[in-house]
Formats: sequence, C-alpha cells, structure tokens
Amino acid sequence: MSGDGLRHFAYQKDKVLYDGVTMEDIHTDKSVVTGIQDFHTWRLANGLEYEPFETGSIPLKYLKATAEAQGTEIKFADILIVRSGYMVAYNMLATSEIQSYARVNPPNLSGVQQSEDLLQWI
Repeated sequence: MSGDGLRHFAYQKDKVLYDGVTMEDIHTDKSVVTGIQDFHTWRLANGLEYEPFETGSIPLKYLKATAEAQGTEIKFADILIVRSGYMVAYNMLATSEIQSYARVNPPNLSGVQQSEDLLQWI
C-alpha cells in the first residue's frame, strides 16, 4: 500500500522517502495503516478534557495509552491517523461560533504534541 504525505515523492538520487523508507519497505508487511488512533473515544472513557479550538496538544503518553487500549501495535513505516474529536466538536458549533473561529488568525487549535520525545517515537 502506498501512502501520501511524507511518502508521496522519493528523493530520486538515493531512491528513498522520508526517514530513509525505501519502496521495498512500503511494499512489504513493514508498512501498513494500523488503523485510527481513536484518542477521542479513549479520552472520553478516561474522563479527560480536550478542547480542539484552544491552543493545546495531545501528549505522547496519551497516544501510547490509546494504542494500548485499542490493542494497536505501531511499527516502523506505519501510517498513524489520530481521531482527536475535532469534527465532533465542530459539528456541535453554531454558525456564529464557526464564523467567529474563522476570523481568528492564526487559529487557536490543538493537535498532536510537538516534542523531542514524539519525534523520536515516530
């Protein structure tokens, strides 16, 4: 299975993609979509607050806990998709709230934590 994003176009000279992934890696069992990391459902079950329209982040420890709770093993070259709950929250907004958020520049949004630990993990 071939993915988009960081594996869309290889560095031609060395024939490698992001992080040294080769075409062989992609076309073997090393590269799969492991499924969606359903952080939203996990956090609700664990009573954790999360506001997608405020500056914040989903820490690595929560992603790891979500994967463990789902029984998901994340391996080299896997594609990780995180369900944060953004669309659930968005669909609950009134039109006036959506318009108000649209005027905020830069937007105040939450997402996956940016950290050295996360970088090493991925």
